[in-house]
Amino acid sequence: RGMEIVRQFMDDDASPRVRWYAASVGCTRAVALLNAGDIEGAQRECDRVTSKVPERPEGQWVRGMLLERKDAMKEAIAAYDKALDLGPCVQARHSRGVARFATGDLSGAWTDLITSTTTLSTTFSGQEGHTYHF
Repeated sequence: RGMEIVRQFMDDDASPRVRWYAASVGCTRAVALLNAGDIEGAQRECDRVTSKVPERPEGQWVRGMLLERKDAMKEAIAAYDKALDLGPCVQARHSRGVARFATGDLSGAWTDLITSTTTLSTTFSGQEGHTYHF
């Protein structure tokens, strides 16, 4: 019942702020489904989020993780690139670093992993204005 309410908030007349939070819940659900091995369910949830709230970078981050799970590393990196084009997303930067490492791009991997770690460190210490969504 709770997810039905979240899906309803992502539809049509919901305010942008409500849709933003509902998309966050949808992305979290997609990650949980992916971690539980339900690739199809995670794909459906990810598609729903990215179609209803395309401006959220986390939707593309989840898409990248799905692509990684399917061993489509170059496509996953492209999804992480798109996420980062949409806005700051520490998860996408970190995941892109891991994917770059897997494809042999050690320099790109190093840059992404250091940047994501630095961003998290300064975010949680309160020294910078970075945000960590989720």
